[in-house]
Amino acid sequence: MFKPLVTALFPLVLFWAIEEFLGLKAALIAGCAAATFEVLREYATTKRVSFITWASNGLVLGLGGVSFIMNSGVAFKLQPAVMELGMGLMMLVLRVQGEPFMLRTFKDFSPRKMPGLTEEKHRFLIEQPWFIKRITGMDTRLILFFLLHGLAVV
Repeated sequence: MFKPLVTALFPLVLFWAIEEFLGLKAALIAGCAAATFEVLREYATTKRVSFITWASNGLVLGLGGVSFIMNSGVAFKLQPAVMELGMGLMMLVLRVQGEPFMLRTFKDFSPRKMPGLTEEKHRFLIEQPWFIKRITGMDTRLILFFLLHGLAVV
């Protein structure tokens, strides 16, 4: 369950550890190499690469390049904040357009991937006003969290 989160943070953790002992340039190279490895590993194991992996590691590589050119690790270290703010803004746009992100995700989610959730239960929940209200509230709280926490990290 936590594997994607752990691997998504690996380039940053590696960067911080190497920067302490070997300096900025070595840390940036190691962080960018770890991001590239993560994309290749996901493709090798699943034969596809998820959007979140592309986005996260694309930011690592892009911000790593900016940091390398600027000779400063600040841009590289902003990657988690940029991801959070981006996710919060995307969820906010979907919310304004009418369908909350969490509801859209639940509708698109295959019941086969969730133990105990049958097709009938899935359809039943989507038709219930209390469920829509609850998942919309969760969406609102996640938007606030991502935006506020992203700003706090910056």
